[in-house]
Amino acid sequence: MKIQTHLLLLPLIAVFILAGCDEEASLTLPKQFIETSTHSNRIGYIARGISADKCVIALQERFNPKNGTLKFWAEVIRIELKSRGYVLTKTDPITSTQDTPGTILKFTHDEMCYWLAIFVDGNTVLIAEAGGLTKQFETHEAQFLEAFQSVKFPNTL
Repeated sequence: MKIQTHLLLLPLIAVFILAGCDEEASLTLPKQFIETSTHSNRIGYIARGISADKCVIALQERFNPKNGTLKFWAEVIRIELKSRGYVLTKTDPITSTQDTPGTILKFTHDEMCYWLAIFVDGNTVLIAEAGGLTKQFETHEAQFLEAFQSVKFPNTL
């Protein structure tokens, strides 16, 4: 009888444990942005938003095979965007609210600004990105930085 009672409690215990865990990463959108899509496939875009003046912000999740470093991922992205004509104007450190260190890459391309904040934790890479026409983008810079800092990795057991 004791074994049956314990077996009945296992699903209940699992529910309580999992209830405290975020199932996917997150980013808090700035107040002036509306959510345009969300995906829950664990790899790819998790959140996307747009402002009335057509600036965009998004969070994507990538698998980090063999624990690539933050420096590695920043270089991969820098090379990729440079090959598309983007010019790196500045690199800054950033720390998420979970105290995860990251790097912000700031690019320009024609009359556009494009920022990416990269965070790495174990086998997960989170990339928060924001972009728009320079004039409009500049009005949202503080909100983009705040949103980048809000990036959270999923809780793991």
